[in-house]
Amino acid sequence: CFLRKISNANIKLEQLVLTVPGIGSLYDLLASILPLFSLRRLAIYANESEEKVKAGALPLTQTKIEQFILHSCSSISWNELSYILSGLSNIRFLDVTLFHYNMNSFCWFTFPKLRYICLVLVEVSFEWIIQLVKTMPSLVKLKLKGLVDGEGFIINHKWLNLFESCSSLAIVQVNLSLERDTNYFCINMIQAALREINLNLRCIEDDCDYYFTGESQQRWWNLSGMVMKQPVHS
Repeated sequence: CFLRKISNANIKLEQLVLTVPGIGSLYDLLASILPLFSLRRLAIYANESEEKVKAGALPLTQTKIEQFILHSCSSISWNELSYILSGLSNIRFLDVTLFHYNMNSFCWFTFPKLRYICLVLVEVSFEWIIQLVKTMPSLVKLKLKGLVDGEGFIINHKWLNLFESCSSLAIVQVNLSLERDTNYFCINMIQAALREINLNLRCIEDDCDYYFTGESQQRWWNLSGMVMKQPVHS
């Protein structure tokens, strides 16, 4: 109702931040926002979990929305999100939270103008990220935050493959956390390999006694740094 009043009043609104209980009605919410032709930045925050998000493609309306932020506890798949956002073809900045149980399938819809994406990951696989950047032909910067497992990110890592999958990509900024016991990997070799691409893997020492199991210790690790595209030598 509030958004309808703004639209009817012809108010030139460039930024809009919405806090909602959940994103089950995300499609309807975005559909009501599309008539706000002056809108350039949209942020939606939801702190309640909903089992199902209403799906549907938004009409291909020419909007000026260039920045879209969506953070929620609800389960929304990349397929659902990209399908809903297919009408927002001018997006250049995208900041979303993704959960591991949404990553089973993949939609090849591309965001042609997207240059910067920030992903808050919850146990998303590295291989899925490689597939994701292939759908973003103009991507320049990728920022990864959140909680992941060790496979792919630190063991037999393929960080440089991201640049091969997306030729426009120049920078990958990393700040990830993972939990593993002290015997899970050869830490010295892994750290040395990661340092070669400007990534630092360190153990977070807080509460070490709490994680003591008798045979090994569960520790929280932090992987951080900035991976740069390597110059091509002729």
